[in-house]
Amino acid sequence: MRSVWLTYCLIAGAALLLGGCSNEGCMNNRNSIPMAGFYRLADEEKLSVSKLEIYGVGSPGDSLLLDTARSSNQVYLPLRGMQPSAQFVFKAGNLTDTLTIDYNSYPFFDGEDCGAMWRYELTSVSYLHRLIDSVFVTDPLITNVERERLMIFLKTE
Repeated sequence: MRSVWLTYCLIAGAALLLGGCSNEGCMNNRNSIPMAGFYRLADEEKLSVSKLEIYGVGSPGDSLLLDTARSSNQVYLPLRGMQPSAQFVFKAGNLTDTLTIDYNSYPFFDGEDCGAMWRYELTSVSYLHRLIDSVFVTDPLITNVERERLMIFLKTE
């Protein structure tokens, strides 16, 4: 008798859980990752790079974000919620440059279906001026809205 009662409770519990799930769920992007676009300084036109490698410094696991095998005019530069800054190495041939992004991070509750995520507020950007000529921050608040937040002007000589 006890096993019948237990089976009934498990089936009823599963039905309640499955019936309570929303078909709509969270339709928002759940990641707050700044997108950076590459530009040519001379005319401020979008620049597609094919000989540039970008990787994160001190990132867990594989930190390669852009490799020389593909051409791209933008890259996502992931930040870490529990850290005050992130560094990225830009490498083209024998030249390397390091981009440092300082920021404040805070958790943001996006609703019952989406839960919490990190938001970032960029406080400063620095680089070594070897490959990167300049960086323009279009919006210092990094949210889950997919939009280019950094314009990176590369030296093209």
